[in-house]
Amino acid sequence: MKSYLVHYHIYKNAGSTIDNAIRNSFGKTSLLELDKDPRYKDSAEFNEDLIDSVIESGGDYVAFSSHRMTPTVHRSKKYKILPLVCVRHPLLRAGSVYRYERIRPDDKPGKEYAQKLDFPEWLEWSMNNAVNIESRNYQTTLLSIPDVSRGEASGKLVDLELVKSRVDEMPVVGVVEYFDDTCRLLEAFVGGSFPGFKIGKAHDNRTKAISDWKEELKKIQTSLPRSILIEFEEKNAMDYDLFWYGVGKLRKLRVPELASVG
Repeated sequence: MKSYLVHYHIYKNAGSTIDNAIRNSFGKTSLLELDKDPRYKDSAEFNEDLIDSVIESGGDYVAFSSHRMTPTVHRSKKYKILPLVCVRHPLLRAGSVYRYERIRPDDKPGKEYAQKLDFPEWLEWSMNNAVNIESRNYQTTLLSIPDVSRGEASGKLVDLELVKSRVDEMPVVGVVEYFDDTCRLLEAFVGGSFPGFKIGKAHDNRTKAISDWKEELKKIQTSLPRSILIEFEEKNAMDYDLFWYGVGKLRKLRVPELASVG
């Protein structure tokens, strides 16, 4: 059974670092970013069926990535799919999103607001904007995408228990705040099927170097009006739960076990 990597790329969760690690390890054309490729970016779903069709059409890829990937591709019966995903502390992620939105090279609608508002104002706008969900359980929402082609429908836009069950299926779930451990574990996991996979210490597309994430978190928390912090914690309760669930999973892992799984 042939093996492939599938990256469930969550925006501002070290996804660019992982994508570039794949390219650096296996060649520039080894990764297909489905939601950026003109042939596939308008697909209704970025799921197992789409990846199967790309492979069967002769696409010579090692890995597939998308910001909107249905996170069940690793259940494939045709191929051995190794899933890659990282979670992040919601408030630290929000800070990263804000910094990037201010300097992003394109003119997405959120850029205007990030440039004219300070962080507390932007966070309040982002939590209450009808379209932008960046500050409302964004990670859990993406990992809740139902596999419609397989008849899966949770009946909820965001389903934390569904997400936890999917996370439990994945041998490794990275955590941005524990990136050195994440790199070590992912390299061991992927290296079982793809020798030579290295992530390294570079953080691609990073908006700020953070040496101590807990200290950075305290700074952000104390900089916010209490009412905004409380609202953020309420509107991202599932992402907070998911973050600590991911941390717990990471702490249980041991490298020798992963190499055999990969």
